[in-house]
Amino acid sequence: MRFILKGIIWLSDCIFHWKNHCILLPHCKNDYFYIQDTTYQGEEVTLENDIIVKKGDRILELHMNNQRMKQVNSVKQIVVAMKEMMEAFAILLQEEKYQSVKAIYGNTLLSAITTRYGFETMEAKETTKQVSLWENLIRYAYGEKNKKVENRVPVDIWFARDNLLDRYGEKKGKA
Repeated sequence: MRFILKGIIWLSDCIFHWKNHCILLPHCKNDYFYIQDTTYQGEEVTLENDIIVKKGDRILELHMNNQRMKQVNSVKQIVVAMKEMMEAFAILLQEEKYQSVKAIYGNTLLSAITTRYGFETMEAKETTKQVSLWENLIRYAYGEKNKKVENRVPVDIWFARDNLLDRYGEKKGKA
């Protein structure tokens, strides 16, 4: 069952990444994260330091590389991967091509770890039962055999560009 589910996830990911022009996060030492350069279409969101993200603002949407889930099955590995990701974002956001990006956005089941690195967590406004089911199916497919997978509710995570650069830019990088 897990083998078939992994195949379905792989095919779905390929289609999603191609359709949404996702790329592996540049400058990152690992290949666990994709980004999608997109325009925000949701309701207005107020982040720390009164930074407001509104419809039409340019954001980078963060996606986990589901094909690497087996490689990041421990909290320690996730923490190392997150540190590398934040350093990569600090480099990327300083490039001319990404100067107009307002924030980084994602939807995750790992909010306890992402908040450690400065992401703001908010109740997911767009989370549907299908999204929650999808993320929990991924956890089941790539989780350890015979280990119960608890159902978790995804949350939205945000990191304003300027706040990220203040924290991680110019080789600061300490979490």
